[in-house]
Amino acid sequence: MSGSQPGSSSVTINGSGPGTALQTMLMADSIVPGSEPGYELCKTIYLWHPLGAKMAEAPCEMAQSQRREITIPHASGE
Repeated sequence: MSGSQPGSSSVTINGSGPGTALQTMLMADSIVPGSEPGYELCKTIYLWHPLGAKMAEAPCEMAQSQRREITIPHASGE
């Protein structure tokens, strides 16, 4: 492969590159604990990854399914 740089790679299928959503996820920098991924990458994962929406919505759904008691200080007896 002449002209290729060490450590880089590309995927070509029938003369065209992969779709932009897949390419964005594959070519993204590593997501490591403690680092903040960009908004566009998070949006792409949420919309296109099979488990993206499930991973994002699960903590909210679990928190909202718990029973809770709401008390209001200095409220009337009603």
